[in-house]
Amino acid sequence: MVVDGEGKGQVVGYAVVREETAPVLARVLQIFKDNNPQSAEIAAIDVVFDNAHVVLCKIHVLDAFRWAFKGHNLTAVARDVLRDILQTMVHSKTQTTYDTAKEQLSGLRQTFSQYFMQHWEPHI
Repeated sequence: MVVDGEGKGQVVGYAVVREETAPVLARVLQIFKDNNPQSAEIAAIDVVFDNAHVVLCKIHVLDAFRWAFKGHNLTAVARDVLRDILQTMVHSKTQTTYDTAKEQLSGLRQTFSQYFMQHWEPHI
C-alpha cells in the first residue's frame, strides 16, 4: 500500500504467500520493484550518476501520467485539459513553453501539481 497525493492509501499489489518470513517478503518486494521500475530507476541513476540527465520516452511519460490519475473521477473536460497541458509540457521546445504549461498545471487540482513536483520535476 502507498499513500497517494491526496493522502489516501492505495493498494499497489497483492501477494499470496505461504509464510511471512523476511526472505519471502523480500522476494515479493523484489518482484514488485522489478515490475514497477520507473521511479526506482530514475532515483538510482540520480544517485549513482549525479551529473546524468535522464531522458524518458514521451509516450511512456504520458502513459505514466494517465495511469497516475486514473480513478480521480475527472470530467471529460478536465481530463482533456490535463492531457493537453501534459502534452504541451512533454513536447515543449522552449523553457518558456514548458514553464507556462507548468503554471497551468499548478492551476488545476493540487493533487496533479503535487504529483508532478514530487515525481517528475526533480528529474527534469
